[in-house]
Amino acid sequence: MPLTFGPKETLRGFIQNAIEQVKRRQRDGNEKDLMVRFMRYMIGAKLQIVLGPHKIQHQYANHADKPSLDSGDFEIGDTVIHVTGSPTEQLIERCRLNLDSSKRPIIVTLANSAQAAAVLAENARRAHRIEIIEFESMIVTNLLERTLAGENGRENLAHELINTYSRIIEKYDPAFAARIVLRTL
Repeated sequence: MPLTFGPKETLRGFIQNAIEQVKRRQRDGNEKDLMVRFMRYMIGAKLQIVLGPHKIQHQYANHADKPSLDSGDFEIGDTVIHVTGSPTEQLIERCRLNLDSSKRPIIVTLANSAQAAAVLAENARRAHRIEIIEFESMIVTNLLERTLAGENGRENLAHELINTYSRIIEKYDPAFAARIVLRTL
């Protein structure tokens, strides 16, 4: 999946372009879990860049499909991160179990699904205890912070994100169809 990133493009635009390409591939290839796998690997790459490779435990593709009832996609200290393209009541129940185990659940979902997650959390009377973060914001915010701090520049950080994402796929899901080749303008 070729992506371009140029000096005039925003990081959010870059991520949104990737999301649109994955949506097309999912629709055209009839792969129902392509988007959530893409999101998990991108969040994993972002977390690995921020926290270091030894702080993040990645999962093989088929493991994430059969998690234990209260686990998430990533556990860091007392925080459990759930990555989803479509929040459900079952996910909110998993978050409730996290809370009952003194964990802090975070739902990371696409911008157009964040309100649905908020409504589900509100219906379960857990809205004040479950963090809901837009996928696009979670990826972009840290990259922008690092750019402002003078680290590497936007293009180098985009390359670092995609290279880390690619290494994760190579190790945990080599048959994954949403590989990214980054080209800079």
